[in-house]
Amino acid sequence: LKEVQLWGLQPLWITGDSWYSSLDNFKFLKHQELNFMFALKNNRLVSIEKGTYIQIRNLDIPDNSSVTVYLKGFNFVKICKKIFKNEYRYYVLYQSQNDNIDSISYDDFERIHSEHWNI
Repeated sequence: LKEVQLWGLQPLWITGDSWYSSLDNFKFLKHQELNFMFALKNNRLVSIEKGTYIQIRNLDIPDNSSVTVYLKGFNFVKICKKIFKNEYRYYVLYQSQNDNIDSISYDDFERIHSEHWNI
């Protein structure tokens, strides 16, 4: 990523699967002021109420929608829930301008997710 940035490329979104969804990677991307979307395992801990953590799979998110939560050890993010092959998949979205996190809609997620699969 650093080499690509040296070429002058400034990606709008960095995307990846759950293999790359570590807190270290998220913090690196945040430090680079980059937006990102990654798949998440359903046992990641988030908080709707400060200090009370639950696993993502226990969030009350309607199918094919999103919610803003605090991802343990990171920051506020948007979590999207999508039905895929008869199971739930979860995705985290983060905007470098995090004060606008609530402005990310499920339609935005669908667009970014679609672009990810076109690569």
